[in-house]
Amino acid sequence: MGYNKFMIMSDKLERVAMKLVERGKGIFAADASADTLDKRMQEAGIEVVGAEVRKKYREIIFSTPHLSDYIAGIIMHDEAVLEFTQIIKNSGIIPGVKVDGGLIDTPEFPGEKITKGLEGLDERLKEYAAQGIGFVKWRAVIINNIGINATILAEYAKKSQDAGLVPIVEPEVLGDITGEVTELVGQIVFKALIEKQVNLAGIIYKPNMIIPDAKKTVEVMKRIVPVQVPGIAFLSGGQDAKQATSLLNEIVKEGKDVKWNWTFSFERAIEGPAMQAWGGKSENIEKTQAVLLHRAKMNSLASLGLYNQEEDI
Repeated sequence: MGYNKFMIMSDKLERVAMKLVERGKGIFAADASADTLDKRMQEAGIEVVGAEVRKKYREIIFSTPHLSDYIAGIIMHDEAVLEFTQIIKNSGIIPGVKVDGGLIDTPEFPGEKITKGLEGLDERLKEYAAQGIGFVKWRAVIINNIGINATILAEYAKKSQDAGLVPIVEPEVLGDITGEVTELVGQIVFKALIEKQVNLAGIIYKPNMIIPDAKKTVEVMKRIVPVQVPGIAFLSGGQDAKQATSLLNEIVKEGKDVKWNWTFSFERAIEGPAMQAWGGKSENIEKTQAVLLHRAKMNSLASLGLYNQEEDI
């Protein structure tokens, strides 16, 4: 790649990354797989599920009026890309897609998981870029095997940037109430990213919060996240909607002096209540969109440290 082309691509990546973490906006992680989405619908009381029902649900949530007031990017599952990329772009939101292939066991490390999907990733990334996708996401669940997962995350991030796509780097540490593992994971992940020559100004870091400790979360992020990174978009980590929003708000208030933007990249903490409101019934469409927009607005306020739970009905 020539120098001028490299500089143009780097500039584009950095501009998209900054837009994804624009103050007051977040990222809607609507990337559940078909099986997961069907399961959640059934749990919400929707008896008939399948491709057509998933399509209808996505039509409702992705066409929510004024969603772009609070959401900068939407992460889709591959199943939704052809149908909804242009619709999302037309709404003023950057379309993204989950590109990892899910978790697999590692026989040499019993109980450990790694994320598959590197095979054939270069071609898939080129196709997504041609379709108008602006960013991608890869999730790694960390138990003990940090090194392999960090290497895979760095490889994915480099491939994504080479294809002109901003990578969301998501190392999720489950149940880490002390923050020690989250800190160690962050150190190793950023070391791997730097070794791969990933442009840190053209990524989004998506870690777990250290639940329920906002102060500890801020302290750990300050120690591990380089100043070049434009933003941290937290995952909700199994918290319910209001818990995730409240903790994000406390993190933002605690960490006012950081160089990057704090924001969210929530899935169920945004769409869970909306799915319950829909229930698979056409007469509930406006209600569903109103609930979704409300949760997006509440998280927008939290990303600014302005959330008031008493006003969150």
